[in-house]
Amino acid sequence: MNRRRFLAVGAGSAALLAAGGWWWSTRSGQPKRAALQTPAARALITALIPAVVGQPGGKPLTGAELAAAADRMLATMAGLPLSAQDELGELFGLLDNAAFRRFAAGIDTPWEQASPEALAGFLQRWRTHSLSLLQVGYHALHDLAAGSFYADPSTWGPTGYPGPHIQFS
Repeated sequence: MNRRRFLAVGAGSAALLAAGGWWWSTRSGQPKRAALQTPAARALITALIPAVVGQPGGKPLTGAELAAAADRMLATMAGLPLSAQDELGELFGLLDNAAFRRFAAGIDTPWEQASPEALAGFLQRWRTHSLSLLQVGYHALHDLAAGSFYADPSTWGPTGYPGPHIQFS
């Protein structure tokens, strides 16, 4: 294959991918934020929270603690501005896609089957990635998961955090 043919095939492939991406994004009449209310989103959230907060007090999270934290994270996302919900919906939609999950996140199983080590590796890669877009995705996922978990005062004790010091002036 000569150089001219290589460039033509590359340009054609890029145009085809761009057209496919545009078609995929417009094929649903629902707003992108609808992806936040799917079972796949809950599976991602349920997998990410333990990877972000670890084992507070040296104990794994119980099912009830994890479900409560996932509910708080979903409620937090529902309270964000619509534009932020749409951006998170795009991120969750991409992370639900098996091909994207495999190549961008390095997770080749569904979220609920991913090992804690694989999830921690995914978060670490995105945290230190050279693309700032993936770093922003990491910070969004991390801050939402950690903030939603620690928003419940019952989670503070096992970590040794006594709670905020209330001062009246």
